[in-house]
Amino acid sequence: LIVGEVRDCSAVPKADKLLNLTIWDGKRERTILSGIHEWYEPEDLKGHKVVIVDNLAPRKMRGFISEGMVLSADTPDGGAQVIFVDDMTPGCKVR
Repeated sequence: LIVGEVRDCSAVPKADKLLNLTIWDGKRERTILSGIHEWYEPEDLKGHKVVIVDNLAPRKMRGFISEGMVLSADTPDGGAQVIFVDDMTPGCKVR
């Protein structure tokens, strides 16, 4: 787990739940697709720092290659809340 900065974010065409995030992980930009569009609009995430799983094998989804996962927590009402760590530096390990 590491900190990544969301540099860009957009909705994935024909996929109501997916967002396509471009994330700087302290070494390189990576693309991560995340099923959080039900709770977040792309502009809600741009510029924020989030916790990502960085050691997953790349996976093709909807014509894109996803290179990780954005961590979120379940909310009591059944939603999802992304774990923001805006005061951290991209690339920092999360323990």
